[in-house]
Amino acid sequence: MQLSVRRSQLVGNALAIGHLPATRACKNQAIRAVLSSDGQAADSKGVGLRGKLKKVVLAYSGGLDTSVIVPWLKENYGCEVVCFTADVGQGIKELDGLEQKAKASGASQLVVKDLTEEFVKDYIFPCLRAGAIYERKYLLGTSMARPVIAKAMVDVAAEVGADAVAHGCTGKGNDQAITWTVRFELTFFSLNPELKVVAPWREWEIQGREDAIEYAKKHNVPVPVTKKSIYSRDRNLWHLSHEGDILEDPANEPKKDMYMMSVDPEDAPDQPEYIEIGIESGLPVSLNGKPLSPATLLSELNTIGGKHGIGRIDMVENRLVGMKSRGVYETPGGTILFAAVQELESLTLDRESIQVKDSLALKYAEMVYAGRWFDPLKESMDAFMEKLTEKTTGSVTLKLYKGSVSVTGRKSPNSLYRQDISSFEGSEIYNQADAAGFIRLYGLPMRVRAMLEKAAMDGGAEGSQQPHLILAHKLFLLTHTDVQDIEKVQLKSEVLDSIKSDGMAPLYETLTASSVLELDQSLLDSMRATNEEELKKLDEKIADAEENLGESEVREAHLAKALYFVRISDKATIKQGDFLLNRIQKLSRVIDL
Repeated sequence: MQLSVRRSQLVGNALAIGHLPATRACKNQAIRAVLSSDGQAADSKGVGLRGKLKKVVLAYSGGLDTSVIVPWLKENYGCEVVCFTADVGQGIKELDGLEQKAKASGASQLVVKDLTEEFVKDYIFPCLRAGAIYERKYLLGTSMARPVIAKAMVDVAAEVGADAVAHGCTGKGNDQAITWTVRFELTFFSLNPELKVVAPWREWEIQGREDAIEYAKKHNVPVPVTKKSIYSRDRNLWHLSHEGDILEDPANEPKKDMYMMSVDPEDAPDQPEYIEIGIESGLPVSLNGKPLSPATLLSELNTIGGKHGIGRIDMVENRLVGMKSRGVYETPGGTILFAAVQELESLTLDRESIQVKDSLALKYAEMVYAGRWFDPLKESMDAFMEKLTEKTTGSVTLKLYKGSVSVTGRKSPNSLYRQDISSFEGSEIYNQADAAGFIRLYGLPMRVRAMLEKAAMDGGAEGSQQPHLILAHKLFLLTHTDVQDIEKVQLKSEVLDSIKSDGMAPLYETLTASSVLELDQSLLDSMRATNEEELKKLDEKIADAEENLGESEVREAHLAKALYFVRISDKATIKQGDFLLNRIQKLSRVIDL
């Protein structure tokens, strides 16, 4: 009987294929610890070379590496092997015969899941809404695909009663393999920490393609006859990546025939194409007024964007463990969607919201790149992004032309842009005369900073008068409603330092009474004691001058006391001391005569 496998007609449902007719695997079955030991495969009863596992779910592509892993798992772990294949839009052209390959390699069954809608809706769109771009260019195509595949493997493991999962990430231990492995295994750990994880490339002695072919022949595994690509590629509905060969030298220009999703911009149509993207709550929902499912929308944009040479990126990125890697990415539909969503946000988000969102997007992208999709911090940022963009609804019109995406129009019912306010024409709402007051207040911190710098440079008697003027400005800012709280904390500290330095007990008492500063009774008592001691000394000098010295010395002694009242900001005493100033003035006239 001819056996074949077909894609599930219901997105996310699996077809479990074995010796019996295909049956649908349970959808959304809860992840559970596998405690039963009723293994079904006859060849899983023995103990393998590296221990014993009951049943392993293997991420399977049908290529040489994963075909060889099947007998290797059985030989080394004495287990039944269930092969799993996920469709995330990588362009699976022919699934017929995949089951035969898996079984010929020793697998008991093959499970296939169509994850394209789930991939776009639950993984790509959250990254799009967050504005997640890794190192200024990379739109995270491979990084987003790994967790959805790994999650499906965990689900299948629960459905078939497996106690382990395995993946075929290869690369001879290079940084690419480590990065891909981390993304898989962090998801396994997050969703079911009791599942054992087997990564054959970390354990086996197979060093390359020739070793794998020899192992396959020894174990009667059909060797897939395919032309080995000179590039290392990873493809899904969001993007296509290219690495290796001449790309390993960052000075080399990619070959024209390397690209597969997009035409050369030079060969793109000579006429631009205009499209309209409809967006609801930060997520795209329609193309040219036609509502589409997430995967269908992205697929159509890939076709349109690829035709115009949109979305080619050539970059050198920092991989997870720090090594640099050169890669070329094709993301036609994704590039269009990023341009549309970010442009609509310019209408619906205020300045502070955009700034905070952009700063969080960097951390969000870093976490996705590192495989931390199910991390609580990343999930919390998802909640923030969803709330922040709930009013980002409207449409954006784009012009596609020879590799470029240009915004030609945007509109939203929640737009913060008001033509009647923003217009350069006259307006009753905005008075041009208001600008003077705004500029004066807005520039206060710069003016104060300039005064501080001038005081430091001037020095001398003139400069010595500046600190009190500066203190007055600081007190003004401290009580001003437009100054931010974090600035006021610094201002309070600076004001208190000035008060302590000059022993300004009267000023300190006034400021604490009005709750500008917090009262430190010991500090106040200390400054009062210092003031009393200093005034006592000044009174003694005045008495000595009046008894033993001339008018000039008497004037200087009284002036010193008056200046001390000014220094400690004793405003009440100064007001009550007009007689002192009158006497000083009389003494001055006598001396002048």
